[in-house]
Amino acid sequence: MRFIALLLFPAALAAQEAEVAGFIGAAAGPGTHAAYGGSLGIATSRHLMPVVEFSRFGMGNRPFNPPSWYSPSFQIRDSSVWDVNAGLHVQFPLQTWKFVPYAAFGLGLNHSRFNSTNERLGTSYSQDYSDTHFAFNAGGGFRFPIRGGLGVRPEFKIFTGGETYGRFAVGLYYQFR
Repeated sequence: MRFIALLLFPAALAAQEAEVAGFIGAAAGPGTHAAYGGSLGIATSRHLMPVVEFSRFGMGNRPFNPPSWYSPSFQIRDSSVWDVNAGLHVQFPLQTWKFVPYAAFGLGLNHSRFNSTNERLGTSYSQDYSDTHFAFNAGGGFRFPIRGGLGVRPEFKIFTGGETYGRFAVGLYYQFR
C-alpha cells in the first residue's frame, strides 16, 4: 500500500505517514440520503495532510441541480451524486488528548446523473441526464487512534457546487508509518 501512496503523492518520500480511509454517513441539503466514500492522504508534516477523496450519495427520485427543462411531473429514477476532490487536512495535535482535531478544505468536481420519464398524450419519453460542476468543501473532524495504525474518524463537511449540502460521516482509517 505504501508503494501506491508513493506513486500518487511524490511528497510521500518525506512523509511521516500515509492514510487510507473509508466512511459511511448521510448527506443533507437537497433531502437526506445515505453517503459513502473513501480517501487517501499523505502527511507532509505533523500538521498538514494532503488528501484525495471520493464520495457518492443516491438522491432517490429527486434530481441534484435540475436542468432548465426539468418539470416536477417527471418521474426520476437512479439519481445520484459523485464527488471527487483534492484537499488538505490541517491537523492540530494536542499533547494531552488522545484525539487529533483537524480542519478540512478541498476543491474538486460534483458529478450528478439521473434518468427521467414523462408521459405526454399517451406517449412515454425517457431521458438520461448528467452534469458536472466545480465544487468547494470545508469542514473538519477528529482522528481517534484505536490500536496500531487503526482509528476512527468522524467528520462534517459543507459542499458547494451545483447545490449546497452537508455531509456527516464516520469512518475507519489506517495509517502506514
